[in-house]
Amino acid sequence: MLTVKAFTDLMAAKHEEEVEPFFPILSAEEPEAHLHPNAQKTLYRQLEETKGQVIVSTHSPYLAAMIDVTQIRSLVRNGTSGIVAHKISHLLSVEDKKILDREIMMKRGEILFARAMILCEGVTEEQVIPAMFEAYTKYSLFSLGINCISVGGKNYKPFVKLACNLGIPTYIVSDNDGNTYTEIEAQLRRLKKDTGLKLEKNIFGISYLTSGNDFEAEILNEMGMKDEIIASLLLDETKASENKRYRDAKLKDLKALTMTDIVEKLRNSKSSYSGYLADVIRENPNNKDAKDLVPIAVKEAFDSVKGWLSL
Repeated sequence: MLTVKAFTDLMAAKHEEEVEPFFPILSAEEPEAHLHPNAQKTLYRQLEETKGQVIVSTHSPYLAAMIDVTQIRSLVRNGTSGIVAHKISHLLSVEDKKILDREIMMKRGEILFARAMILCEGVTEEQVIPAMFEAYTKYSLFSLGINCISVGGKNYKPFVKLACNLGIPTYIVSDNDGNTYTEIEAQLRRLKKDTGLKLEKNIFGISYLTSGNDFEAEILNEMGMKDEIIASLLLDETKASENKRYRDAKLKDLKALTMTDIVEKLRNSKSSYSGYLADVIRENPNNKDAKDLVPIAVKEAFDSVKGWLSL
């Protein structure tokens, strides 16, 4: 039995011992519920500052977009293996990470929840391909959980690396002008060599437009979509004005353009005309068959995505 003094001495000694720090594990299930987007971002900062390990399950693109991409774990239901956990298992270069942070994490957090992705070079394709998908399948991309993303050039590597690591099947629809084909194929070979990603057909695909074509030349010269393009340029240049004389004069000018002039006009006004072209394709005023509104390379992308998702 300890005396009072002995007990006091023992407790004092215990206080002087170094105590291992204790950090809890905090788990939060869908903490974004009922919160405004800015409140969700504030909540994330608070969670981030919590000592210890924090595990968050979320469907919020606002929360997901703020997370260090290397800390993401994606749970994907696989028909044969049940639910499979994925993560970024290959090192990202500094430049890759900057691109992902800038183009995906801060702008397009929703693609982390995509069932499949279609990657393209520019703004035109990003706006027009979803309309082509609706003409081809009668479904919208977003209703099926599919995202169409412009990479803003030809640097597909960080996007493919992110998507395929997280178990998101990805298809590239690439231009085929200049040395594009050679450049993209070399990029994909380096990606496979550097990361070990196999990019097999069950998770990755790529199609190229007709040799020598960018998207504008493809839809005009190969698809014969002059009427749809003229209609979209008319809407763009008149801003859908109801002044008939003004519209008729503009239409006359547009119809007088050569095919070469039209392609150049499209290339110089990508970000403005493409939204109108998407609307024209959806409305299909000339009642064209869907196959006449979708380039072969884009059809191949759609068919692969439908196969991946068992549509």
